[in-house]
Amino acid sequence: PSWVLRRYVWLGRDRAEMERDFLPAFVSKQLAYWRVSTEGEAERRLFARIDAGEDVPVSEIARGRFFGGASADVVSDIEECRELTGVEHISVGFAGGLSGRPEAARSHEAYAAAREMILRFGRDVIPAFGAGRPRERSRVATGPR
Repeated sequence: PSWVLRRYVWLGRDRAEMERDFLPAFVSKQLAYWRVSTEGEAERRLFARIDAGEDVPVSEIARGRFFGGASADVVSDIEECRELTGVEHISVGFAGGLSGRPEAARSHEAYAAAREMILRFGRDVIPAFGAGRPRERSRVATGPR
């Protein structure tokens, strides 16, 4: 059977920019949703650490639930997801969508940023998964990894 996973994508200069400027607010808004869909012992341990007051890095909380960074980072994240799950189809939302961010619906800057991410995804990420390469390691359109 074919499965489709839903993931948010944030495309920027690099993973460090994403982790610094976007991920903290995004994780805080998504945490309740992710908690409801917790599966497996590893996720239960993660949420137990959070509940116990441990300062868990947002990058660790978002791992596997979110693709972000530069185009090469997103390609790598998708490849890792495919290797771990066998999924062949991913539905993506850009810039964290509007989930928990109603102010983004009224922001020209948020619109422009999301539009640029969609264009970059089409230009840099999708070609890395071209026909005839369903399982091999891919390359971003801008060059080898």
